Amino acid sequence: MGVPRAITFQTQDSLTLAATALIGGIFSIWGAIVAGIFQQGVPFLFQAQWGINPNFVLIIFGAGLLQVLLTAPGGLADQLPKDLARLWGLVVSRVREQAAAERKAP
Repeated sequence: MGVPRAITFQTQDSLTLAATALIGGIFSIWGAIVAGIFQQGVPFLFQAQWGINPNFVLIIFGAGLLQVLLTAPGGLADQLPKDLARLWGLVVSRVREQAAAERKAP
């Protein structure tokens, strides 16, 4: 990889780095970890594993950035625990409703 130099560190790389930092979340260390995984994992999956055009990865980053800016200003690291808590609440309420329905019906 080496040291980033002005010649080798292109504008596209800078924009991708900024987008992944915002997607992961800039307010916590977990956001940096999510951003690093996202930045290294998505291109690897799309290019090396699935053979998809590298320009499509930029579309994925753009869609992810748009989603985060519109719905989760704290990034995925902030949004994911809240979404999991909501999901758990829905599961628990459905189980309770099912149990109550079974008790009522003989």
